[in-house]
Amino acid sequence: MRPLYFLPLALLLSLTSCSVLVTADLADCHKKDFAAALDAITPQAQKGYAQAQYCLGNMYVAGEGVPQDYAQGLSWYRKAAEQGNAPAEANIGRLYYSGLGVPQSYAEALRWFRKAAEQGNSKAQNSLGWMYHEGLGMAQDYGQALYWYQKAAVWGNAPAQTELGWMYAEGEGTARDYAQAMFWDQKAARQGDALAQYNIGQLYYHGRGVKQDYAQALYWFRLSAKQGYARAQTSLGLMAFAGEGVPQSYQHAIDFFQLAAVQNDVDAENVMGRMYMTGLGLPKDGWQALDWFLKAADQGNAEAQTKAGWMYFTGDEVPQDYAKALDYFTRASKQGDANAEADLGLMVENGDGVPRDYSQALGWYLKGAAQGNRFAETGAGWMYYSGELGAPDYGQALAFLGKAAAQGDVHAQEDLGRMYEQGKGVPQDVVLAAMLYELSVRGGNKKAEAHRDAVFARLSVAQQQEALALVAGWHGGELPVVSKTGGRL
Repeated sequence: MRPLYFLPLALLLSLTSCSVLVTADLADCHKKDFAAALDAITPQAQKGYAQAQYCLGNMYVAGEGVPQDYAQGLSWYRKAAEQGNAPAEANIGRLYYSGLGVPQSYAEALRWFRKAAEQGNSKAQNSLGWMYHEGLGMAQDYGQALYWYQKAAVWGNAPAQTELGWMYAEGEGTARDYAQAMFWDQKAARQGDALAQYNIGQLYYHGRGVKQDYAQALYWFRLSAKQGYARAQTSLGLMAFAGEGVPQSYQHAIDFFQLAAVQNDVDAENVMGRMYMTGLGLPKDGWQALDWFLKAADQGNAEAQTKAGWMYFTGDEVPQDYAKALDYFTRASKQGDANAEADLGLMVENGDGVPRDYSQALGWYLKGAAQGNRFAETGAGWMYYSGELGAPDYGQALAFLGKAAAQGDVHAQEDLGRMYEQGKGVPQDVVLAAMLYELSVRGGNKKAEAHRDAVFARLSVAQQQEALALVAGWHGGELPVVSKTGGRL
């Protein structure tokens, strides 16, 4: 999801926007001699010159040459707006949009933006496009958003060009068209727009509409990052972390992540948490990991919420706290995070901090399994196999455990091996059982060792050889459903 792109009010109200000067003396505005500018502007504003009234409104709103006073700024904007001054109308809209000096009101912001936009003010056109795009004060309307962005973009408004590029890239209000996305992003990027530069980097990184090119991606990410754009800094960190287009370097990755994290970039915070959690590039430190996950989680990052919840659930390196685990899993599940759904299933199935409820547990597992989550598939498969809901349902168990085992879930492989060993829901096949137990053990599941050793001890040499050959030949994906030498012992 793209970041909010609504230019800061202070930037939009810069006195350099007073391009049509009422007198030569107003050049003091551009020299930052605000006292002299105030002396020059005030008499002319009082005489009713709209441009002077607009500039004086800017001075009060920005606090340049006078104490910041939004009400006074609004008063002067209104005087200029009464004469049809479009920049003043646009800035009244921004005050209402942000609730500065007036009660916040999208409806009023919309009204003033429209007045200015219909006079051809490109900043107001961009702002109007944004409100339609986000559905602020009205029903979301991509068609209207596209219309106003296009009007602003042809006048060279860089933020509008960037938003137009986004809409073409995502197919919002129009057919997806990466060539058009690149066209508009490049126009904005040439004006130094950091978000457009980042978006071009993304197009090259993913090979969208262009041949994938890490060198070009790095070039554009670096341009954006030099302007302090946090998401570009995070992207450079991820490329350094993975060694994509640059030599692999955890230290360089950390440097970029820290630059972005200082700006509260949620992805950088989440990655920092993962690095501390796993000990990749940083000393393994549960408390540091949790701290970073919580920073990202509080900004709504579902993965970080799930990670924080898991740390509280397991009590590894931080005190166990089922209530906090439940809170973070629930928050992530509301965003459709499949891992969180699987974790909630586990909590409810075991009664960890909540009443045990097998029916509810299965419901959570099925939600996660519908997204192809192997942990949820394993949980659902086990519940059907064990008969926790009543009579076992080996057909359903086979379906869910088979999917999870094919994704490499070691517990599903163990449970599926048990089904083949016992001939429950499938024809008994001890060679496949041996294969599955061995895969589970090699994946790190020590609990499967006893099952593997017991089965292998009972196999013939030919069966042992086939089981090991099946293990060696499996590289993920679909599993065999019958062996050549297997069957009953």
